[in-house]
Amino acid sequence: MEVEAVLNVEPRQAPDRVRPQRHRCPGCLLSLEAMAGPLRMETCPSCRTVSAWPLPTLEELAAYYNSDYSVVDAGLTPRARRAWVPLLEEAERRVRGRRGLELGSSNGAFLRLASERGWEMAGVELDGRARQQHRRRSPHIPAWETLAEAASAGATMLDAVWILHTVEHLPGPEETLRDVLAMLAPGGVLVVTTPNGACLQRRMLGPLWEWWSPPGHLALLSPAGARLMLERAGFEVLFLTTRRGDSAGAAANALLAPARWWKRRRSGNQQTSSARSPTRRIADLLNLGYDPVSLPLRLLAYRRLLGPELLVVARRPRSEV
Repeated sequence: MEVEAVLNVEPRQAPDRVRPQRHRCPGCLLSLEAMAGPLRMETCPSCRTVSAWPLPTLEELAAYYNSDYSVVDAGLTPRARRAWVPLLEEAERRVRGRRGLELGSSNGAFLRLASERGWEMAGVELDGRARQQHRRRSPHIPAWETLAEAASAGATMLDAVWILHTVEHLPGPEETLRDVLAMLAPGGVLVVTTPNGACLQRRMLGPLWEWWSPPGHLALLSPAGARLMLERAGFEVLFLTTRRGDSAGAAANALLAPARWWKRRRSGNQQTSSARSPTRRIADLLNLGYDPVSLPLRLLAYRRLLGPELLVVARRPRSEV
């Protein structure tokens, strides 16, 4: 596949020479048809998972994450603690051991929080710059580039694995989940957070939704798609819900959509993840007024699995056939 597809620019071939291609929804495996050419996002008519096609290669993704995409090391902020402590508790109430791993560990902030709570942690992160930030802050917590390297170094028979806003970045999420399953001990827990491709915000805003951002995000799973994928990978789903999570919120998403369109038009694929970004600060101010008014409607949407973020807790079965 040519680099133009990853960079969302026009293909070199003329439109009349483009041929349709078949690919499968990563959630329910329904066969979908998409035109060849630059990368685009397709919505599955069956499970409502949104997926990118054609998929970039691993080499192209590595180049993207070490150039256009950047993570700002904001440290272990109070916001992060409030968001992550419940995710640690989801595992702590289900397992006795304290050996864990985070896939997509970025600069290691979650690893540091887990370590404070008595976990023996390790991380896996593709972005070399993020791993450097992690090593500066937490040299005592190992971090590898791939799951295979982590497993070779002894990260096996784990009690828990966290995949927090990382599944959507993977070109082969189901294969990765199978690798994670093999690293867990029987009864070990997996905690996943990821954008909900079937949420109300995505349906209303489409490509202007905050998490509609290829090639960074390649699969925005729906609740049905996430459950099906995890079960095919061998997991037993214990708990699945939706919530606001890391989302900026409905009001902020709608009001900031024009600015998001303009930013993407000017900077293309350049994305920055930061807890201190101007957009996040504006969203916080908007939500001060929006949240009290919208609470009943938001809770109803979350119960109906229409919230912007999926939270799934699954485990490796204790006895496998």
